[in-house]
Amino acid sequence: MSDEDYDSDDSTVFETNVNFDASDTEEEESDTDSTDEDENFIHTPLRDPTRYIRLLKVQSAKKGFMPCCTIRHFKKDEAPDYRALSYCWGPEEYWEIEVNDAPFGVRENLQDVLEHIAEFQYYKKGYNITRWWWIDALCIMQDKESEAERLAQLGIMRSIYATAVETIAWLGPGNRSTTRAMKYITQLPLSTRKNMSDDTMTIANDDFCDDIEETFARDPRFAKAIDDIFTREYWERIWILQELAVSQNTTLVCGDGWLKWDQLVEFSINVAIADFSERRLRQARRKVMEKQPVWLISKMYRKSQSSTNGFSLATLIYLSEASKATRSVDYVHALLGMVVRGEGLRMKPSNTTKYGCETLCEAIRVMLKDMPSSKSWSEAKGSEARRKAKAGHHKPLSKSSDIRGRRKSCKGISCKTLQIARKMAAVLYSGSTLYHIGRTEQSMVFYRRSVERRRPER
Repeated sequence: MSDEDYDSDDSTVFETNVNFDASDTEEEESDTDSTDEDENFIHTPLRDPTRYIRLLKVQSAKKGFMPCCTIRHFKKDEAPDYRALSYCWGPEEYWEIEVNDAPFGVRENLQDVLEHIAEFQYYKKGYNITRWWWIDALCIMQDKESEAERLAQLGIMRSIYATAVETIAWLGPGNRSTTRAMKYITQLPLSTRKNMSDDTMTIANDDFCDDIEETFARDPRFAKAIDDIFTREYWERIWILQELAVSQNTTLVCGDGWLKWDQLVEFSINVAIADFSERRLRQARRKVMEKQPVWLISKMYRKSQSSTNGFSLATLIYLSEASKATRSVDYVHALLGMVVRGEGLRMKPSNTTKYGCETLCEAIRVMLKDMPSSKSWSEAKGSEARRKAKAGHHKPLSKSSDIRGRRKSCKGISCKTLQIARKMAAVLYSGSTLYHIGRTEQSMVFYRRSVERRRPER
């Protein structure tokens, strides 16, 4: 790969092969959101939050203009083609945008995205691009008075992302190095394609190492750019686990750079099994490995759809240990859409409590019921998990009305209920294989924090 390949102009962000649907122009006029007496934008409740969704359209604008949006209600199974946004909300500093001709406050990170979309559309007039978007902060009512509607919408979140024509994962503003690095990743000789034998995979991975190190020799900033991409706050958000796993077509965007999510997953797997000689590249490899659960969950989830070994709630709590959430209930709610077996299937955001501690206690009780069906279960592990479940300030297994009353005023953090849930999951799954690559000469066995090369027993 030449320097010219690495330095060439970047492809256009959001320009994908999505067909323009005539229904994009057919808005449902009877269901619109409105303004209040002070002329601020307010949401109108959905007719049925389990069957209807809001979609927004961003008006095209030059760089620097305030984003202007239009929001409409649609019956979910009759909605036009739309993109879904996956992003990190960021600090509570609000910037004004315009929604349905009225002012509305959004956080800075979302404002950056909306400006990016508006500018792209302005300079790409005439392109057949899908202009409807689903963005949680604008399409779900976030006020406390609308909690029932919000929980109902969270319950169909998996379907919202799964039926989007594309999910855009916004990592935040980029720079020249990250843009070049993302383009370069799309051009690397990756080695984990289906039906590849292990010896082919090993040779390909050697080529991968050589190519990476040649690039690093030409431009030492490449390793720093990889660091930058993998240390973004985006990767810490627990909701992205579901958003990336269930979406059928995901594009990662960092400023003006972009690449497909599947390409980044393949790149990450190759980096994980690589043996770099350069110290700076080994450091970058550690950053990639720290995010291993995020990029492996997508592969594991898709594989689990046709397997009896799909995700249980306990598996997901174990894998999401490093993830963060603003609301403590989201440590459970954000995972429910990926549960495909066990008692966790019975849990829905709309039928759990709104209290973090009680919801986490319910998750602990679910994990205990699922234990015997876990392939990593043993009597010793079961005993240790039960012992941990009985601990904690608010005793997750207690049905006492007094204890339940205390849970209602607790988020489940300071009382260590979240910590107990994660320790239980670790007892059940620590040391368990997450993912395999290869079946002949050698296999790569992935754990939550490490990768091991194995030769099969003969």
